[in-house]
Amino acid sequence: MNHNLKAVEDKLLNFPFARVHNSFIINLNKLIEFNKSEQYVILDYDVIIPVSRQKKDELINKL
Repeated sequence: MNHNLKAVEDKLLNFPFARVHNSFIINLNKLIEFNKSEQYVILDYDVIIPVSRQKKDELINKL
């Protein structure tokens, strides 16, 4: 079954996940670093995910 990210995001509201970009939802428990100036996050295993300008403040509020 295919879901768009909005539907997945809605199902994860009560869990430690955050939408950081139009194409990415991350597990906040896997967050290692948030580089605010360069606008990206680093997750476990050195996975780098961009953070959109629109989602930056929302991410900061969840941390």
